[in-house]
Amino acid sequence: MNAIKEDLWAKAIFKLLDQIKVGRIDMKGPNGFEKSFGNDLSRTTEPALINIKNWKMFRSIILRGDIAFGETYIEGQWDTPDLNHLLWVIGQNRQPLNTAIRGFKFANILNRLRHLLNKNTKNQARDNIEAHYDLGNDFYRLWLDQSMTYSSAIRDEEKGNESDILEEAQRFKIKRAISRLGILDETSTTLEIGCGWGELSKIRLETHPGQHVGITLSQEQKSWTKKIIKDAGLDDRNSTLLQDYRDVSEQYDGIISIEMIEAVGKAYWGTFFETLKKSLKPNGRAVIQAITINEKLAGNYQAGVDFIQKYIFPGGMLMSKNQFTNLAEEHK
Repeated sequence: MNAIKEDLWAKAIFKLLDQIKVGRIDMKGPNGFEKSFGNDLSRTTEPALINIKNWKMFRSIILRGDIAFGETYIEGQWDTPDLNHLLWVIGQNRQPLNTAIRGFKFANILNRLRHLLNKNTKNQARDNIEAHYDLGNDFYRLWLDQSMTYSSAIRDEEKGNESDILEEAQRFKIKRAISRLGILDETSTTLEIGCGWGELSKIRLETHPGQHVGITLSQEQKSWTKKIIKDAGLDDRNSTLLQDYRDVSEQYDGIISIEMIEAVGKAYWGTFFETLKKSLKPNGRAVIQAITINEKLAGNYQAGVDFIQKYIFPGGMLMSKNQFTNLAEEHK
């Protein structure tokens, strides 16, 4: 306990944690150290627990924010029996913990510069996608559902508990997106930007006539998609291409893109919407599903770099709902 009293980095974190309003975080460390923050268990039955293994974690978190929070966890400087619950408590108290989440400004500038090196030019975009999606199909099969659908599912509220089955919720999401394109007939052509592992392509071809094209920058996804489409006997109406969205030259009756826009990067948001506009036939429709960020958080988030951008999705960036709506209006 004496050692931690002199640790200014830890004391700075403790001062922030003292402002917790929802839930409770208990800390335990070497030499019998114990400390609790917050005492509101009205929305949760258990406190979150952090086991400190190395006091240096506090210095790293103050300097580098949530990136260091993740890095020090990976390095074993701290652990927790329930990471999900700990992150829930932190999320509920984002405002008082904002300094720790954002980190020291100079360190954020360095991370931002590294992130800019991942700017999604055509060449860099392929490298960024390969870094994430070409880890191997066997890896993704370990934790995705049978359809290999890697985007947010949507529950069919009319089906109640049945819609809690992931495969059912994914299929509902896909069929809903396709239906929003309008009526498709034998002459209809559709494009999917970011076709993933092909489940939407397959369902679109199974349920509607016409031709379909899916594009991706991942060789692993292309190979998987072509196989499942061929196995379903639908390859005569489908093309799966290794292609950047900026290289689309044909026009289509409908375009679908499910959670691909997050990989575009802010500098190319306008280019993405311009591509949609020029690639749609008159009266054509585009259906876009996107992960958005809270309006109040968008400014700081888009000016910095978080753990996901550094380690999971290089070059990625979320937009707010208003940003999405404004871009869509500008390019309609």
